[in-house]
Order: sequence, then C-alpha cells, then structure tokens
Amino acid sequence: MSSASLGIVLVEGDGAAADFLAQALESQGHRVLGVADNAAAALDMLQRLNPELAVLGRHLPDTTAPALAQRLYRQRPLPVVLISGDEQAPPELDPASQVIHCWLPWPVDPFTLAAGVLAVNQSFARIQALQGEIDDLKQVLHTRKLTERAKGLLMEAQGLSRDQAQTILQQRADAKGVSLAEAAGQVIESLGNAEDGGRREIRRGGKGSRPG
Repeated sequence: MSSASLGIVLVEGDGAAADFLAQALESQGHRVLGVADNAAAALDMLQRLNPELAVLGRHLPDTTAPALAQRLYRQRPLPVVLISGDEQAPPELDPASQVIHCWLPWPVDPFTLAAGVLAVNQSFARIQALQGEIDDLKQVLHTRKLTERAKGLLMEAQGLSRDQAQTILQQRADAKGVSLAEAAGQVIESLGNAEDGGRREIRRGGKGSRPG
C-alpha cells in the first residue's frame, strides 16, 4: 500500500482497462473518485470532485493523453500519471505547460502503478512547496519596495528620520487594520501624487517665466 491515500480521477475509454486500473489503484489504498471516458467528463470531474491526482489511460476517444493532461493542468494544477500503449514511445508534453507527470508502460501491474502515483505526487508536492516559497519571497520584496518608497516620502514631507517614518507607517497600518504594504501604498498614493503635482507646477512655472 502507498504511504498516502489519494483521491484520483481515472480517464479511460475502454471499460475493461478502466476496471483494471480502478481495481489496481484501490488495491493500493487509493480512492477512485470517478471514471471518465472522454475529455469533457474528465474536466467536469476535476471541477466537481476536486481530485488530488489524475490517471490517464490509453483509450481517449476525443483527445490525446498529453493534450488532456495539459487541459486538466490549466484548469487546476495537479499531478498526472499517463499510461502509454504497447511498445509505444511516450510523446513529449510541451515543457511550457509545466505539467508534473510520469509515463508508465502498458500493461502495468498494481505495484508499478502505485509507485508511479507516489513518485509523481511527491514531485508535485515539492514543486508546489518551492513555488510557495518563491511567492513568499516576491511578496517580501514587494512590501520592502513599497515601504522604502513610503518612508522616503514621509521623511521628505515631514522632516522625519527613517526610524520615525517606519514607526508612523506601522502605526498607520495598525490603526487602519491593513498590512504594512497596503499602508505604504496609501502613503505613496497620497504623498506621491502630491509630489508629482508639485513637480508639474514647477515645470509649468519655469517654462512660463521671463527674465525681468
């Protein structure tokens, strides 16, 4: 049995093959949430049943396994196991699709299928965790950029030190119940617009002035 029980959507147009794959998955402790025999049904199950993984069989009457994997992933990212035909070299998925997947040859035994499911699910979890860390770092950098800009405007407008500007910015965020980045954005919108307006006035005055 695999180390985790996953909710799986199975897509296979051949009834006998679908039954075999479903039994193989369930024998390894997984839950087959639904069996689809075409692309439209698979996309519908992805939305309704919220599976953790998809297994795509060899018999897909209205599409190919790589094409369906990419459509599923665009609708909601999830790991995908694809079953290839006898002596058939697995076709390449478009790298730009970023589908986390693995190919398994047919016929496939329950233990090989379970190993493929486990491997692709672990890879997907690792990549999702790394993406979360990247998103967090981007947010930190964005917040820092906004706060530094807002502190600079406060220091210039009110003659404050950097520490005083930081304190005022934090107090504003606490008082309004918003994040530091949101408070900084409000300061930038207020003081930044005023600063830009002043610069425009200076440019107009300079252009229109004449020596006495």
